[in-house]
Amino acid sequence: LAHQFAVICLDCISNPSDKEKLRQRLTETGHEIVAISQNQMRQFAGNMMEVVNKAGESITVMSESAYNCLQDEQRKTIVKYSKILVIPIPTIEKFGGGSVRCMMAGMFLPRNELLKE
Repeated sequence: LAHQFAVICLDCISNPSDKEKLRQRLTETGHEIVAISQNQMRQFAGNMMEVVNKAGESITVMSESAYNCLQDEQRKTIVKYSKILVIPIPTIEKFGGGSVRCMMAGMFLPRNELLKE
């Protein structure tokens, strides 16, 4: 879930009512949905993370395998809101069982809390 878009495998939600509620809630909160397939999910397309640099720019970090499995339209949607940073980590994905998001630590404090000395 990024600030302005959500990458989600809707095919993994079996209950049609739950799927529609989630789609509606994401839309209501201003998120553009980037729907990925189960195959794309297995290639780590759901394991990306949005970060914000010191200049306030959004950057979506993803593995090379995740980037390569995305369709052009999916990439275009992400790039509307965020730059993409691609990291080649095939060994970690093959043997470690995770990808980029698993290797990053998120800080979810307000910006002014992060800047305190």
